[in-house]
Amino acid sequence: MPVFQSPLCFFFFFLLLLTSSILIPSCFSLNPQGQSLLSWRKSLKGPNLQALDNWDSTNETPCGWFGITCDVNKNVVELSLSYVDLLGSIPSEFTSLLTLKKLVLSGTNLTGSIPKAIGPLRDLNYLDLSDNGLTGEIPKELFDLEKLVELYVNTNKLEGSIPVEIGNLKNLVVFTCYDNQLGGSIPSTIGQLKNLQVIRAAETRTLKVRCRMKSVTVPA
Repeated sequence: MPVFQSPLCFFFFFLLLLTSSILIPSCFSLNPQGQSLLSWRKSLKGPNLQALDNWDSTNETPCGWFGITCDVNKNVVELSLSYVDLLGSIPSEFTSLLTLKKLVLSGTNLTGSIPKAIGPLRDLNYLDLSDNGLTGEIPKELFDLEKLVELYVNTNKLEGSIPVEIGNLKNLVVFTCYDNQLGGSIPSTIGQLKNLQVIRAAETRTLKVRCRMKSVTVPA
């Protein structure tokens, strides 16, 4: 006995299948954090990006991706790609990644400036942008990240001076900015950082160290 009594029934059955095939995948589409990360990946020009091959747009979240760590709520809390040759720039859009607590992009062949858009990452407590080719000045917005405990921007091509806003980072324990082209003096506001234990600012162009904090070490 034929399953379909008329061509019209077959047509509606086919239409139902077609509609389902379109709607079902959309229910499992990649979340905004994953989309933001994929958008950044597409801008990278590194010769060995195979490490990011499992950054898959068909996943619901980026939680299983290389270099990504999520919390129990599947929010991205860490992006760590240390010494992967990315050849690109730091993401300029962080609105989907406000849950980040740790960002490690050291030795990844990044150029360009440190974006001001990094300022809204208020949960960030660890930031390592060292050993790259970053240029321009250290943005004041970087010192809006009041939860920072460790900050590494050494071994780049940064210019200008250390902003006085560094005094905002009350939780800072480690700060390294050596091997850049920074000038001026370390601002006196660094004396407000009672938790600071290590500051490495040597091997800069004209940076003058004027810090008498007993808890701070400044290697020659």
